[in-house]
Amino acid sequence: VAAIIGPSGSGKSTILRTINGLTPVDHGVIQLGDITVTDPKVDKVALRHRVGMVFQQYNLFPHKTVLENVAMAPIQVLKEPRKDVEERARNLLAGMR
Repeated sequence: VAAIIGPSGSGKSTILRTINGLTPVDHGVIQLGDITVTDPKVDKVALRHRVGMVFQQYNLFPHKTVLENVAMAPIQVLKEPRKDVEERARNLLAGMR
């Protein structure tokens, strides 16, 4: 586990977005274990299984249900089956009662 800390404007979000393959790299190489993040053919799903981001401020989509908000990332980013994700999300939400 690694943490990136620093003052506002120091580039923390930029480096995290770059490591996560969300921001393109102009030059250089980013290597995360056996994954070369800067390889145009990188499997971004596999990469995102290894790299997580926790945002300081997060927003839910007001036009979506709680279940839809919780299930969105695993379905859209990780390409997990909707049925499995929704079942897991329901179990997690039930545990919060």
